[in-house]
Amino acid sequence: MVSEVHPPSLCPPTSASASERRQWERIFAALMEMLRQRQGQIETLAGDRKFLQDYVLLQHNRWESKAQLLESQIAQMKKVEEMERLAYAAKLDLMLGLKQMEVSRCKELFENTESDLQDFHECVETLNREISLLKMKSSEGDMRSMSSGENQQDDGHLCSGSTEPRNWKQAYKKLSAKKEAEVTALLAEKDFVWHQFKKMEGEYTGLLKSKQVEVNQANEAAEKLQATVEKLQSSVFDKEEMISNLRADVSRMEVDLRSRTREASMNDEEVKKLQFSVREKDAMIAKLQRELARTEANSRKSSGKKMPRSSKEASLLRRSAGRSVSKGRSQGVSASRSSIVHCDSSGSRIADSGLRMSSKRKSLTSMPALDSPKLFSSSFKVPKLRHPSPARF
Repeated sequence: MVSEVHPPSLCPPTSASASERRQWERIFAALMEMLRQRQGQIETLAGDRKFLQDYVLLQHNRWESKAQLLESQIAQMKKVEEMERLAYAAKLDLMLGLKQMEVSRCKELFENTESDLQDFHECVETLNREISLLKMKSSEGDMRSMSSGENQQDDGHLCSGSTEPRNWKQAYKKLSAKKEAEVTALLAEKDFVWHQFKKMEGEYTGLLKSKQVEVNQANEAAEKLQATVEKLQSSVFDKEEMISNLRADVSRMEVDLRSRTREASMNDEEVKKLQFSVREKDAMIAKLQRELARTEANSRKSSGKKMPRSSKEASLLRRSAGRSVSKGRSQGVSASRSSIVHCDSSGSRIADSGLRMSSKRKSLTSMPALDSPKLFSSSFKVPKLRHPSPARF
């Protein structure tokens, strides 16, 4: 990862370079572990997001299908109710029309019967008048016959006067018998018509009662149907309220999903920032090591007598720098691990977002230790070496 510099000395500090390498390997392993954990968290959040999306879509489709089914049932029930109402109205109209036709027919028959009866009365009156006239004429004929009995001179006249009343009497008897037969026939017909009228009236009264019973039953059925429709409307209102509650739940789940997506994007950005800071620190460490090697080489060229001491000082400086860098990195890694632990403990719950934000703050507050590792103190001075020696890389 980083090229190591081996300063020239009488006793090369292999143990220091090995310990420094081990420290860098531990730091790199910790960073890789942190990145793997972050990657696992991101994958978990992505899986949760996909699961929530599928669940919300499934619930939405199920609610839509249920709402469509209920709406179709309500429309069908309304259609059936409308058809029943139209059929009942048509049936009532037909029954009323038939009743009106029968009533008009009965009224016409009654009027015809009354007119026939009136004609019969008029006929009887005319017959009575004719009979009275015949009686008067017969009485006059009798008077004439009595007056002619006193005067018996003309026999032909007597014979004609006696035969004429006899003919009138016979005609009267025939006419009276005929009229009496007609009157008896009319009376019998009147009785028959009256009997039929009473019979039809009784039948119509019974039919009207039965129709009234049917109307009452139809009203009861209509009331029951109205009660059923009201129950269905109340159930529809309950279903609509349930649908509104489910939609509110869906909106809340969408808000939670957006918050999870936002947190996942923030975690991605944080991981990218950490990777960028790690690359910057690696570049800075490599640059400092190159500068240190260059400084040691210059110092060896300038003075060769103090080589053992300068190599010892350089190794001591390298060890102190490695300790400071490893200390800063270990602090950053521990902070990042604490943030990862907090994120793991609260990744599956939306309500623990405060712990996650606090862990992020902790990790961000621990980052300045990684930003500026102190390889040299403020009072450090480059040692001057008299006998230079070739640098070994």
